[in-house]
Parts: sequence; C-alpha cells; structure tokens
Amino acid sequence: MQLTERFQIALGGQMSGTWTAGKLQITYTGQTMLTLRPDEISGWRALCPENPPLAAEVNDTPGSISRAYVSLSVALHIADTRRRAAGLDMDRLPEFLDCPFSPLTAAELLRILLDEHDFDWERAWSVISACRFFPAEQPWSFTIAEIAAVQPRTAQLMEILKAAGTTDPVIVRCFESQLSRLICHNSAEESYRFPIGALPTESAVALRLWDGSGLVQQATLVLEGDGFHRVQELNRNFSCRVPLPETPVALRYYFRLRLAGNVTCLLCETFGKQVGRVSFTPGAGFRLTVYDRSFTTPAWFRHSVMYQIFPDRFARDSGDTAQKGIAYHENLGQTVYVSEWDAPVKWQPAPGETDYMPNDFYGGTLRGITEQLPYLQQLGVGILYLNPIVEACSNHRYDTADYLRPDPILGTMEDFRALCQSAKELGIRILLDGVYSHTGADSTYFNRYGHYDSIGACQSTHSPYYPWYDFSDYPDRYRCWWGFESLPEVNELAADWQEFVISGSDSVVRSWLKNGAAGWRLDVADELPDSVLTLIRQATKETDPEAVVLGEVWEDAIEKLRHQAHLCTGQCTGYCNELSFPGGGAAISPGRGLRSGSGGFSSGAAAPLSPAHVLRSDESTFFP
Repeated sequence: MQLTERFQIALGGQMSGTWTAGKLQITYTGQTMLTLRPDEISGWRALCPENPPLAAEVNDTPGSISRAYVSLSVALHIADTRRRAAGLDMDRLPEFLDCPFSPLTAAELLRILLDEHDFDWERAWSVISACRFFPAEQPWSFTIAEIAAVQPRTAQLMEILKAAGTTDPVIVRCFESQLSRLICHNSAEESYRFPIGALPTESAVALRLWDGSGLVQQATLVLEGDGFHRVQELNRNFSCRVPLPETPVALRYYFRLRLAGNVTCLLCETFGKQVGRVSFTPGAGFRLTVYDRSFTTPAWFRHSVMYQIFPDRFARDSGDTAQKGIAYHENLGQTVYVSEWDAPVKWQPAPGETDYMPNDFYGGTLRGITEQLPYLQQLGVGILYLNPIVEACSNHRYDTADYLRPDPILGTMEDFRALCQSAKELGIRILLDGVYSHTGADSTYFNRYGHYDSIGACQSTHSPYYPWYDFSDYPDRYRCWWGFESLPEVNELAADWQEFVISGSDSVVRSWLKNGAAGWRLDVADELPDSVLTLIRQATKETDPEAVVLGEVWEDAIEKLRHQAHLCTGQCTGYCNELSFPGGGAAISPGRGLRSGSGGFSSGAAAPLSPAHVLRSDESTFFP
C-alpha cells in the first residue's frame, strides 16, 4: 500500500458528544498526532516526535492495534484521495477502497461517514455495503477496549454495532451481504464438499467452509431431514467428515457460526443455488441426498457429455424428407408453414389467428442429424437428447398424435434406426423425450378435428381411447394439461393405456428401445403417478438393462417429490434422477439450431463444448 503524500491522523484521547440542531457533534481532547509519510520499502512510515515509542509500535509491531488502525487509516486516505481526484462524491468511495475486512474497518468507515461527511445512518450503511473488502489477513483478536485506546468514537460505534448488529435491519442487511462474500461454502465444488452430488447410504462426506472474515471462532454443522438429526463441530480448519445414514433420506445442512464478540449467525444456502449466504435468521440448508447404495446408473451414462437437439431446427438432410412429411400433414388437413432456414423464428399469430400456433417448420430431419454425427463426435458428445420426434401437428411435438412412429417431416422409423446405429458406431447414444402426461387433441387417440381415420375419444364414447381421458361435459370439456385444450391429459392409471404405452410386449416404451433408443427423458415426470414411474422404469430395464430413465422436474426434484415415496432417494425405483441435478455426471448443452442454406451445414454455427474446469480435491485437503 504505497502512500504518495504526507497526512496526519489523531490517536487516543477522550471524546465527548453534544447534540446541536438535531446533530451529534463529536469533540476530542488529549489526542496524539501522528504523521504518515511515503516510504519506498514499506509504503508508508509513521512519525511522532512527541511520542517516539508510539511511532515505533506503529511501524514495527504488526500485531498491535495501533498498527492495525493506522494501516486502515492509510488505506482509507488513499481511497479518498483517488476519489477526490476523480471528482466523485463520497458515495463512490467503494470504487477506490482496497483493504481487508474487519469489524474495525466497518466501524471506522462508519465514523468517517457519519462524523466527517454528515451522512445519515442508512446512507452510510449503503456505502459500506457496496465495499468489496478482500479477505482478512489474520483472525480478529482485538477487544473494544483496545480499540478505544486508539479511537474512542470508533470503539463506541463498535459497541452500538454489537448491540444492534443482529436486530437493526439496515445493519443486518449490510453485515449479511459483507459476510456472505467472506465466509464461503459451495456444495457444488469439491474444495468445499467431497464428494459432490447425491451420495449412497453408509458412505461419508467431507464438508468445509472458508473464513475470509477472520471472525469465525467456532463452526458447527447441523444436518437434518426425514427424522435424521446430527450436530457436529468442525475442526480448526473448519472442516469435518460426516458418516451418512444407513437408509435413504433427503437431508439439508447448514453451519452455525460463532463470531468474535459472541455473535451467532448461520451459513445457509442461497435460494436456488449451491453457494452459501450468511444469515442472522434461519434459512434453507444445502441439499444432501442420500440414496440406496444398491441403486446404480450405467457407467456409459455417468461419464458422458449430453447434447440436446430440437429436431426441427438442428439440420436438414440432402434429400426431400421434410417436403414429403409436410405434404403428409397437409393431406390430413393440418396447416403447415414452411420457413427458410435463415428466416426469423415465428412467434406472433399468423393472419386470421388469435394466438401463435407452433405450426411453422424449418425442416430439420433425423437424416440431417445422422449426417452431422461426425461433427458432434468431435465435440466430445456421448449422448444426444432429442426433444420429441413422434408424429404431431406442432414443431415442438409435445402434442403427440401417434406414439409409435416418427413425425413424417423428420423421417421414417428406418431413418431413426439408421441414426441410432450410426451414432452407436461413433460411441454416441440416443435419448428420447417421452411425453406421457398428455397427448395432442389433434391425434389418432383424441381426434378432435377428425383428421385421422381412427375413432377418437372425442368422437365417440365407444372409442377404445375414451377411457384414456376424463370428460366433464362430453365432448367439449375435458381435463387438459395446464388448461391448454390442445393437450388433453390422459388417465395414466387406465389399464389399457398402461398396456399400450408401458407394459405390453410391444408397448411404446419398449418399441423405441428395441429400435435403438438408449433411454427415456420423461416430460413433466413429477406430474406422473408414482406407480406409472415405477412401471416405466421396469419396462425400460426389462427391455435394456443398460438403458436410463431421466425425469424432468423444474424445481428441486428432491423437495418436489419428497412426499411421493421419496422417489429420488431410492425408496422407490421408479424415478431416480433430475435432468439438471448438480454433480450428476452429465453435462447438458442445449442444441443450437445449425444455420445453413437449403439443406447445407455450417460447422461454425454451434458453439463447441469445452471441458468443465472443476477444482479437484481429496480428503487430504480437508484433513492435513
């Protein structure tokens, strides 16, 4: 910290305060003046002819309160000099401040803002909150009495902070913000948690926090959930090894911290993230899922990079596949809009429509994907997750029209088998999107518009598909997915639906696996009954023991399903993974549409994947 000009500070003495015109006026007596001058070696040097021992202590005793206070004063003076040179007001001081955090830093900066710049309480704390202090150089060890010997007003403010620091909302917000930057735990990084991710029963996990504030004097782990409760004190390095229970449980943990001054706070999870936050009130803990150790996932899946493709927008083929499929849909009486490959995506209603209808197609095909497999292999892709490929009237194809055939715009079943075979030869597996909560209203099963030759549920109560759906006012009112009439919900507990889709020897689930798929991603899995999830997994594993079943859950899958037989902890074998589960072993990269001319391909259209850079660790880092 290089000083560029001389300046003076006052140390010690006594203070008194008087209220004048509603403002507190602070006066000092008996202070000692210290001159700070630039020094090429140490950055600054203290001079005090009237008290040489004090100057010597400041210069040569690193652990003294006088040196700590003077060092802080130098940092604040340099920051303020830079601020004034930039012509900015005092609220912009945090942009120039470069010093470590400590209670002394907060209290001294508060003194300067209140007493020397006439800031009110909230304005002063907004400035302190904006400061980006770097970690403390050593643990905090000074008492308020020691601080009073060098700056009595700063000591007085520290007393106020100690008394109101966990109750005054302005102070609480500031301290929580600053401490959250300096006291850290991240459940998705191996330097803080080893191993990361969900863990098997009867295993162990090493947990650690990092204290950059210098304030933590004791840290205690609290681990609880599903009737399990464990409290364990962390060692001197703020780490511990925790044995996990013998039965599957959905746990959360947090750290109870005792700070200098006997202040207690918690290190909890930041909502929806894996990083921690310091809080003076209870908050959610970090997720720790313990699953049945007998449950395993295929080795090929655990170590693969997954690439997601929206089939209509990925790549066309060099033939006329899409044109034939478009003609098929038009012959059914469905409206189809064809977009040029580089045309903007349609998102507004077409003329004569009141709402946007997803019936604009770019003509991506299964053969188009097959032709780009070498490119995907070069990216390191091991799994292709395809959004729905079954016949449907929309471009997203979540409105199933026929479970058992690819949409003709995408190609044929032979095209799908060829894709799977070519992918397999390159070490790539194909994961399909299974949409079993609902079908399309425009489908062979519901047939609301009469586009199909079948007798749909909407056409006759004698339809073989009628038991699949729930009507409240036949045929116009029926149960549909989230209120969308184009997506009538199915009754997944209907025996003939289960036989057709899941259990039968040639069921939908089994047929696609037999034709080359490596597993299923289940759409809105949390909206499917537990028993159906179990049946899907059973049918999948019976057909191909190496196949995988993933479930889409947008929220915390453990929390969402904890009352549904604890599916994610292995107490039920129907559902075992969340698509975006942190540390789950698969990197998901959204497939970007590959822009090209008429059926061509631009190799630079999709951003290449890069390896994830994670901080590796082992137990020796936790327990030296």
